[in-house]
Amino acid sequence: MDFYYIKSKKYFKLICPECNKERGMRSDAYNKRKSDMCIVCSPKHNIQVFKSTHGMDTTHPIYKRWCAMKGRCNAKNKEKWYGNIEVCEEWLDYKNFYDWSLLNGFKQELEIDRIDETKNYCPENCQFITHKENTKKIKHLFGK
Repeated sequence: MDFYYIKSKKYFKLICPECNKERGMRSDAYNKRKSDMCIVCSPKHNIQVFKSTHGMDTTHPIYKRWCAMKGRCNAKNKEKWYGNIEVCEEWLDYKNFYDWSLLNGFKQELEIDRIDETKNYCPENCQFITHKENTKKIKHLFGK
């Protein structure tokens, strides 16, 4: 099997047996795969491409928002931007965040925002707003 490296991470080259498109997959994700099919072809055959601990769709935009939110709070340079901001215990369970998002106006074009920037990511302190609104808020916070 062919492989290559990006920033010291090992990637395998996989070819989807359905559409013959080549894609890369990190070696740590390779063992979790259930199929060589790409994300586009796997739903046609009712195959989940990756196992997930929560059993939900890891390709959904809400999942990407959840990962990004947790990533911001766990980043090495987090202190510079986020101080001691954390994700609440309830939202460490993806299903809880997913359900809250659907009940609180999630749309693909919206971004998650903390209402009070000094408080954690949690149901009572978050909302979905447009990128433009979020940019205005950030400029206001940093005095620009």
